Amino acid sequence: MPLIFEIAKLLNMLNTENTIIQQLIIHKIDNHINDYNLFLSSALVDLREEIIRHLLKKYFFHSFKDETFYQFEHDHDLNQNKAYKIIGEIFDNPSSFIELSKNLVQLLHQYSQQPQIKAGEVYIAYFNDCVVDDEMCDAVGIFKSETKESYLKVKQQPQSFNLNNDEGVNINKLDKGVIVLNTEREHGFKMKVVDRTNNIEAKYWLNTFLKAKIISDDYYHTQQYMHMCKDFALEALPDDKLERAGFINDSSQYFQENQQFDKASFQEKVLQKPEIIEAFENYQEDYAANKAQPSLENFDIEPKAVKKLKPVFKSVIKLDKNFHIYVHGNKDMIKKGFDDASGMHFYQLFYSDED
Repeated sequence: MPLIFEIAKLLNMLNTENTIIQQLIIHKIDNHINDYNLFLSSALVDLREEIIRHLLKKYFFHSFKDETFYQFEHDHDLNQNKAYKIIGEIFDNPSSFIELSKNLVQLLHQYSQQPQIKAGEVYIAYFNDCVVDDEMCDAVGIFKSETKESYLKVKQQPQSFNLNNDEGVNINKLDKGVIVLNTEREHGFKMKVVDRTNNIEAKYWLNTFLKAKIISDDYYHTQQYMHMCKDFALEALPDDKLERAGFINDSSQYFQENQQFDKASFQEKVLQKPEIIEAFENYQEDYAANKAQPSLENFDIEPKAVKKLKPVFKSVIKLDKNFHIYVHGNKDMIKKGFDDASGMHFYQLFYSDED
């Protein structure tokens, strides 16, 4: 792969190594048990201690590992998206950070008044020196801590040790978060989102508070197409484990070996059979309609998306509880049969060399 191509692909990432927490404030939203009370701070958090800054950076940034970017949206006018508008005002007037942070939390509070939504502290931060796509910019972060963990604190006495218990935030587990980067403002900014909520009713963070959508870039196209191939193999192919394993392996190989996806070449190298091509076409149309995404015929393959999804593309045939067959290459080197004498199925494996 050419070096220029590699560099271009690496630019599609967020780098916070040298990012500075310029301002930080903490508010709190209660749940239905406490009548959805709202506590608004009027002062910034003291950030003079280096260890506190270090721990906060780990808490804020550690969970943003997915390469997917999002952007604010609105059906008619982006300025009618309230979160987008307030964050834009923060970028324009950092000196009004405290008051504008209150506006953000009050907006979040409006969408938090459901029994399924947990109480928690809301951290709002203003960052300097974030790097995205080789561009340095400021950012605004909103992070909600909904889960507390118990821990033991050991206290040494003159002749022994004593234990106390307390509750705190695990800095390795961010419940909800968004980092809005001050770039591509006219398109709804560029941002990263984390939401660990499994409860469908509590999916308010992305859908109602932020009103954000995924940016359809090459990473997203690669990710979606690979997921579609895996789903097609499991849902639409005949109930033949060897056929499924072969298709999954061929799909994975295609994305690993090519820099660009081309529909015609994918049909020729992976789908091959006319009936499989037709079935895949129909499945792709339904998949695109359900995801509200266009059915693409060409896009650049994003290597980082391929690498991330490679583990879930293992082609494995599980035989009772005795054997697993991992298909790494040509499925034609495996033959399936039935032995009348034993009344059992079998596979034959053909190979040239043995390591």
